[in-house]
Amino acid sequence: MGEDELDFLRRVVDCTPAALMIVDDSGCVTYVNHAAEELFGYTFDEVRGRSFVDFIDVEWNPIALESVVSAMASEGLRDPMLFRVFPKSGAPVI
Repeated sequence: MGEDELDFLRRVVDCTPAALMIVDDSGCVTYVNHAAEELFGYTFDEVRGRSFVDFIDVEWNPIALESVVSAMASEGLRDPMLFRVFPKSGAPVI
């Protein structure tokens, strides 16, 4: 994939209304789009390098967390998962 195509994909992801967080193989945040910043109140700089687990309620839906961990070790998520997340304001969001 060329640099122009990657730039186009970055712009599409940034403009999507869905909150997106990308993590590396160890679960550390490598990217969040603008919708995620607006919804959760954190800037990209505030979340970059932190574990995604810092932002979700792992006890609320343990199956979702297990699915993400499993997906990171294999080929990705197969089914949608519902998470309760903790935005900067502290009030949980589903």
